[in-house]
Amino acid sequence: MPTVFYDCAGGVGAHELIIEDPGHTRLEDHTLPVISQVINAWKIRTLDLMRDIRLSAFFIIRNVGAPAGMPYDHSVSQLVAMAVIPPVLKTETRRRTGVLRAKETFHI
Repeated sequence: MPTVFYDCAGGVGAHELIIEDPGHTRLEDHTLPVISQVINAWKIRTLDLMRDIRLSAFFIIRNVGAPAGMPYDHSVSQLVAMAVIPPVLKTETRRRTGVLRAKETFHI
């Protein structure tokens, strides 16, 4: 029986919740300095997780209230780090890089 990637891949990754507001105020209703603090928290936590060479894909997912499936009314973000870059993300990144290069706006 052939070995499939998921048969031998370990459970490497991270999932963190970032509370954007301890009360019930949505992030977009805050002042710019408060919004900046949340974005800085995303940056600090992402940079820390990037030190783990096993992780290669990082996502910030924002959840706000019931429409996002949250059982409570707090403004919450999730930081997800994965060892595998999802194929859809890899394909989209390559496509967008090609478009930017074609427009000569992409500089390495």
